[in-house]
Amino acid sequence: MLIMLRALVRKETVVFLGALFIVLSVLVKIFGENFYLNRTLFLYVFNHHASFVNPLMVVLSLYGREYVWIPLTFLLWVLGERKHKRAAFLLASAFIVAIIAGELSKFLMGEPRPFQVLSLMPLTPTEKGHSYPSGHALIVGTGAVMVALTLSRKFWVPLTLEALAVSFSRIYVGAHWPVDVVAGWLLGSFCALFVFSIEERLSPIMDALMGIWERILLALKTRPLGETEEEEEE
Repeated sequence: MLIMLRALVRKETVVFLGALFIVLSVLVKIFGENFYLNRTLFLYVFNHHASFVNPLMVVLSLYGREYVWIPLTFLLWVLGERKHKRAAFLLASAFIVAIIAGELSKFLMGEPRPFQVLSLMPLTPTEKGHSYPSGHALIVGTGAVMVALTLSRKFWVPLTLEALAVSFSRIYVGAHWPVDVVAGWLLGSFCALFVFSIEERLSPIMDALMGIWERILLALKTRPLGETEEEEEE
């Protein structure tokens, strides 16, 4: 199965996703984000709020990224078998690449958020920073793609749905244009596939971390026994 996945994740696929993100970014830089289709889609979503849905969208927007994906990665490493630890390592590696790529992209693009352009009040008024690409869509997209590559259906189906819901919520609350979210998923897919494609090069780092982790567990298991022996000698 792993060999088949690696065959699918060819260098051409990674390059294509990266090139597609760059082309989209150049177009956004030239024409801005307040073009007809982008503005129309944003306003359609933003102007069709439902009061009973608003709290859920706010929670997803504020907490659906780091409060889901950081604990998930941590638990996969701490509680999981080796295959789960592998997934956790690749997730963490992809997140690091995504954060660097996302911050660099935001700095270079410098696009304002839609509520700033259209003089609207977002449902999450504490939004700061530039709009393109969506950092939330970038991280959850990276996570969803990596989970689909490394874990079973029972993991990637609900987590992909969560990632899509978080991405939609960013438009719903008024924090991002639709193109921001599309760009976030493009860049996130690139980051996940890139890290997955170089897993063999990263394996020494994972092996070293596994060795450190096993020594930590061994120390935690043997320490209480040592303390008991000392107490008996006294």
